[in-house]
Parts: sequence; C-alpha cells; structure tokens
Amino acid sequence: MTDLLTQVQEAHRDLFKPHNMWDVWKEIKKNWVLDPDTGTYFVDGDVILSDMELEYIPHDFSEVTGTFSISRNPIRDLHGCPRKVGGNFWAQGCLLESLEGGPEQVGNGYHVDSNLIKSVVGVPKNIPGDFFCTSNKLTVLHGGPEKVGGDFYCSDNQLTELLGGPKYVGGDYDCDYNHLKSLIGSPQHMEGIFTCVGNRLDTLKRGPRSCHLLCCGQNNSPVKILELTRPLGSTYRIVYDADMSGDVLFSYEETPE
Repeated sequence: MTDLLTQVQEAHRDLFKPHNMWDVWKEIKKNWVLDPDTGTYFVDGDVILSDMELEYIPHDFSEVTGTFSISRNPIRDLHGCPRKVGGNFWAQGCLLESLEGGPEQVGNGYHVDSNLIKSVVGVPKNIPGDFFCTSNKLTVLHGGPEKVGGDFYCSDNQLTELLGGPKYVGGDYDCDYNHLKSLIGSPQHMEGIFTCVGNRLDTLKRGPRSCHLLCCGQNNSPVKILELTRPLGSTYRIVYDADMSGDVLFSYEETPE
C-alpha cells in the first residue's frame, strides 16, 4: 500500500511540475517587452533569476530598469545580460570566469562574489554603489572600475598589487587576505575604512594618505612597525584602538598647518 501511494504521489508531482514551472515563468515575464527587430527584452522592473539551476541566461536583454539577479546558478558566462541595469546587478555564487558581456551601466551596485573570475575587464568604469568581487581568482585589478561610489571589496583573492583599481571609493576599501606586498594603487584620500589585513606587507607607503580608519593586522611586520612606514609627507594624528579581532585601527585626522 505504501509503495502504491508513493508512486501516485510521484506521478502527481511529475504531472503538475511543467504546469507549475510555466506559471513561474509566466509571472517572471509579465513585465517583459520583446523587441522583434533585435530579439531582446526591455523590462520595466526587476528580473530575479536566482536559484533556478540555470546554466545560461535564457533570454537576451537590452535594459532592465530595476535589479537584475542571476545569483547561485551554474552560469559560466554573461552572454544575454542587459546592457543597462537601473538598479543592482547580482551574479554571486555562479561559475563565472569572465565579466565580459556583463552590464555596461548600472544604477547602483555590482556584485560578483564567489565565482572563478580571473579579471575584472568588462565592468563599468563608474559604479554608483558597491562593487564586490571577493572570493575569486583575481591577480590584478586592471580593466575594472575607476570610480566606486560605495564600498569596494576585493578580499580573498590572489592580488599581489592594487594597481588598476579604483582611484575613488566613496565608502570602505577592503583588500584583506590577498598576497599584497605593497599598497601601490590604493586611493590616496578616502572618508571610509581601509583594511588590508592578512597580506604580506612590510610597509604602508603608497597606501592612503587619509582615511577614517586603517586596519592592517596579520601582515609580515608587526603593526607598530607598519605605523612608522605610513606615507611620507602625511601629517596625521594616529589614534590607537583595538577591535574585536585584536587588529589595530589607525584613525587619520589631518592636523592644521
């Protein structure tokens, strides 16, 4: 009796699965407008295709005015992405090796954490919100954004330098747990936190000349030695404070001339 009931339940699921998926896609596509000349879709609103086991982006898009998300799918490339995204672009936890073919313009953040990315070529030059590319296989930052209005996170990669990275970051800059031996290429003036924990630094030269806080624990040289190597010509008062992890935070405040 139990085996028969199980068979009936499985048959019922199989029978209605296509119908349910069709309803899902019908709901997703209700605001999509197809351009018959180009074969691409314009969407006034969000396109959320996360967690759908997609191996590729199923349609070509020209513009999405809201958020465009394909996170946590086994997608390997960005072919089909909209050229313009009015909100956030999310492609976290996929199998991407390249960002080429992605959005050329975003209205907010660009999030590509936890992929297999080796290059940031293809990312918009100006990102108004956050840019997160943590937990990838990056060795350089050349070809990426030049200006990030929010936070810039490139931690947990294989970076040996910061050259090619953004010259302006409006929020925090996190390059923790890479292979950095130098901070050359970092923004020179920031209002947020600059953190470079867990690298191979012996000096803070070429690092920021001003920022709200600088965290540099777990490097080749002890923090008290790194303190002495802050950029030449800087006139900042250093305030010590221990955070929860035991790292030392440097608070830079410019002194009057």
